[in-house]
Amino acid sequence: WKLRNLIRWGRWCRDRGCHYHVARVNTSRRVLHCAAAGAHSFDGSSVSRFVVNLPKLDGARRQLPLWEYDGR
Repeated sequence: WKLRNLIRWGRWCRDRGCHYHVARVNTSRRVLHCAAAGAHSFDGSSVSRFVVNLPKLDGARRQLPLWEYDGR
C-alpha cells in the first residue's frame, strides 16, 4: 500500500504546501522511492538496530534520480 501511494501522497502534499514525511523506510529501495515521490523527510529504525546498513542507506539517500518515478 505504502509504495503504491507514495506518488499520490507526494502530489497531495505538494499541492497544499505540506511537509511530506514517510515512516518506516528501512531499505535502499524505499529511500529511492521516497526521494522520487518528493518526500521531504523519512525515518526508520534499521540503522539504529543494524549499523551495518548505514553506508547502504546513506548512499541511497545521496543518489540522484536518473528517471521519472512510475509508482512501482
